[in-house]
Amino acid sequence: MFKCILPLATLGLSVLCGPAALAAMAVQDNSSLEQPGFREHKATYGVVYRLPQEVNAVLDGKINGALKSDLLKLGLQTEAETPNIPHVTVVHIHSADPTTPARMLVALPKPPAPIPVTLKTFYPTEAAKGAGHPWWLDLGVVKSGAGFEELMRYNTVVTAALAPLRDGPLPRVTGPVYAKMADAGRDLVRSVGVSGVNVVRDGQEVRAHNPHTTLVYSMTLYDARLQDAMKQEADKFNAILPDGIQTTFKDVSIVEIGFAGNVLREIYRISLEDGSAIDVATGKPVKR
Repeated sequence: MFKCILPLATLGLSVLCGPAALAAMAVQDNSSLEQPGFREHKATYGVVYRLPQEVNAVLDGKINGALKSDLLKLGLQTEAETPNIPHVTVVHIHSADPTTPARMLVALPKPPAPIPVTLKTFYPTEAAKGAGHPWWLDLGVVKSGAGFEELMRYNTVVTAALAPLRDGPLPRVTGPVYAKMADAGRDLVRSVGVSGVNVVRDGQEVRAHNPHTTLVYSMTLYDARLQDAMKQEADKFNAILPDGIQTTFKDVSIVEIGFAGNVLREIYRISLEDGSAIDVATGKPVKR
């Protein structure tokens, strides 16, 4: 075994791989980045932290009901009914190969210990300003403290380990989104298949990751009416939860993801307490 990415050792982390892991790496095709439309979506998989039950209870009790009602009043029925397992993302990759989740489980670096975080500040955001869609209403993570630093470190090492398994860029960062991206975002899409992740360049960690959970996923054109409406939603919910929600992530999951980033199903769950993993569909332990 040997280290694929030596600079990660400077973060106290490493990615180990051998001939079998290298042979499993997918062929990446960036040709879709030259097209005006979005790349066809076949299957996206990701690594995420599920929101703990107590966080979902707060959001269900204070936010989600009002949010769904407001979305319906705005004519956003699809958004109000979009299925999702609430989560904070580590990284997403696109691959049409159905064996990808199992390969991700093998390649996944050792998870950290349970991570204390504070979810705070609602805000609307676009995939790329001026692209029109997709856009989201998010709840951020406080960007300080040991928990936040652990989120960032793990994003760096997981991105390095799993990006080689992609077959090309995430469809949602191609076409009109890629055309409107800044150069730094385009470089990430070309090199690791997605923007908004941390990488190592010239021995230094370059951070672009912004941990958050998403409450609204939308492919509706983000016009001035919706921009104003989502700002009002964010302001309203920030007044309801001015101190945010403190919690601790105790597991990390490999999941299947829709085009816009919503989690469709959980495939594997790995404990941050003891490193054990289960197949969620069967509940049986699996080896890593």
